[in-house]
This record gives sequence, C-alpha cells and structure tokens, in this order.
Amino acid sequence: MKKLRFGLVIIILISLIWVIKELFIRRGKENSDMVVISDSSPSFSFLNQSGELVSSEDYKGKVYVVEFFFTSCPDICEKMNNNMLFVQNSFFGNADFRIVSFTVDPENDTEQVLREYGEKLGANTKIWNFLRGEKQDIYNLAQEFFISANEDKDSPGGFFHDGNFILIDKRGRIRSRFEDGNPKAVYSGTDKKDIYKLIDDIKVLLND
Repeated sequence: MKKLRFGLVIIILISLIWVIKELFIRRGKENSDMVVISDSSPSFSFLNQSGELVSSEDYKGKVYVVEFFFTSCPDICEKMNNNMLFVQNSFFGNADFRIVSFTVDPENDTEQVLREYGEKLGANTKIWNFLRGEKQDIYNLAQEFFISANEDKDSPGGFFHDGNFILIDKRGRIRSRFEDGNPKAVYSGTDKKDIYKLIDDIKVLLND
C-alpha cells in the first residue's frame, strides 16, 4: 500500500511539473505572436572584453539579444544596459541564452574599458559579451541588424546609435512579434514595457 501511495505521489508530481511547464509555454505564446523578420542574421567576428575572438558561429543553437552602445555614452546607454541586465537576470543559469553588445566607439572602448564596464554593470561573462572591432565594420554590421549607428559630433558623446534590441533565435533568424497587425522588428531598450515583451518572446524561443 505504501509503495502504491508513493507511486501515486510521483505520478502526481510529474503531472504537476508537466502542467506548470505547459502553462509557462502557453503564457509566452499568448503574449507573443512571433514573426520571422529575416531568415538569417549577419555574420560577425570580433574580440570581446577578454581579448577572445567571438563570432556568430559561437551563437548557433542559442537565443541571443543584440545591442549597439558605447561605455562613455551620456544619454540612453545606461538605461539600455540596466534593462539588458534585467533581461540577463531573467534567464540566469539558462545555457541557451546569450547577450551581445557591440561598441560603436572601439577606439576608446578598449578590452580593459569594456571589461571594467561589464564588471561594474554586473554582466555575467558566461552570458554577455562586449565586442569591439573596426569602426566601419561595426557600423555596417549595425545596419544589417536594422540599427542606425555612426560617428556624429552633434549627438551626445559624439556617436549616434539606436536604443533598440534585436532578438535572434536558435536557427540564427531575426525574430520579433506582430503589433497592430505589423511586424515590430525591434524592441526598445529604453521602454520597460518593451523589455517585458522581449522577455516573453525569449521564453517562447527558448522552448521552441
């Protein structure tokens, strides 16, 4: 009888775990009508904050978020990366999630500067890479990611860049959601509502 009861408890626990998982996935799907923005994402290969070569090949099979910023940015970058930190912490311990930040000011954002910036921010280096490369290569890459980025003396800090985040799925496709019948394409890195939408969509892609 005790063995029977123990078996029933195990079955109930397994069933409960399955139900919770299904509700979790369903919640993500209900909050996110996902769309493929591009069947492929741009290729890249740059050095990170530790001097290691990191390429788009390293992100195959991962869900990751892309942004463009610079460490001395006096405007939107602080808010963007505090929000990105919130995204990072929402998926702490998930081996299939990553973040990639490209600096638009590689001349001043050396490996050491990027490393110290990440440490101060609280970035987990197992999840989050800060990459630098030739300036024009970065700007061209940003355009391929549907982001505007360039040197501009009239912009705060001398550089212009969108404050948007881009979401890539495990198959290397740029993904987003429909809003008001149209593809959203990007997520605002400064809008908390958009950050919650991004988190919901990441959940969907991680379970895809």
